[in-house]
Amino acid sequence: PRLVFQRNQLVTLQDERKTRSPVSLKFLFDEALINFLNSWWPCTVDDAVFLAGLLMQIRFGNHVPAVHKAGFLKDGLDTFVPQHLLHNQLKSSEWERRIFAAHSEHFGKVDIHLLHRLFLQYCWQ
Repeated sequence: PRLVFQRNQLVTLQDERKTRSPVSLKFLFDEALINFLNSWWPCTVDDAVFLAGLLMQIRFGNHVPAVHKAGFLKDGLDTFVPQHLLHNQLKSSEWERRIFAAHSEHFGKVDIHLLHRLFLQYCWQ
């Protein structure tokens, strides 16, 4: 037997926005992240940069200029930027520069549930 989690498609967007359960938020965040990275949710470069900045905060914590510098995302840029934008819009160095600037705007936000909610709220707009 195989256990598969499947989304209840009868849940409205308003119900999703009311969700307070950390587990439900995590599932919604994971779904939104997959949709974002696989380009199933069309977005602009500015949207992608903002969300990538949030992802940096979620994965690495506060921005540290000595650590988060050119080349830091070289091999993992595809885990922060949607496929349809990755090679078509900006060079890797420009993506990094913009993502680091967006990441630094989230300095001090350490509550993972808050960061997941911010990511979801941006996607729900």
